[in-house]
Amino acid sequence: MQEPEKLNPEQMASVISAASISVWDWKVQTGELFCNQRWAEIVGYSLEELGPLSFETWVNLVHPDDLESSNRILEQHWQGDVELYEVELRMKHKEGHYTWVLTTGKTIEHLENGESSRMIGTHIDISHRIY
Repeated sequence: MQEPEKLNPEQMASVISAASISVWDWKVQTGELFCNQRWAEIVGYSLEELGPLSFETWVNLVHPDDLESSNRILEQHWQGDVELYEVELRMKHKEGHYTWVLTTGKTIEHLENGESSRMIGTHIDISHRIY
């Protein structure tokens, strides 16, 4: 069986755009966060309005009642109890309402001591389909 072709960066960007997926890249130790424009659009902003991005930016947008479960699942992922960090949560939209988002992520780099140093993932607006 022939190995499937890998997508080049341009093809990958087209797939992400067509699927309306937001992507994020988080440097856990520093809190630095990279996100594509779709990530900001889900909550009604431009990246410039939210910048500079950090983990705190994300925390400030998440509904306070959803932070505990998100943190619990994140810890389970970091401890190796679950392969993926995956949680449905509400994020504060610029217009004042909350948008339901499915966020999924995975550690892709570790420190020498095994701690997570970098995670990547996605956000998908799920408000229209379940809430």
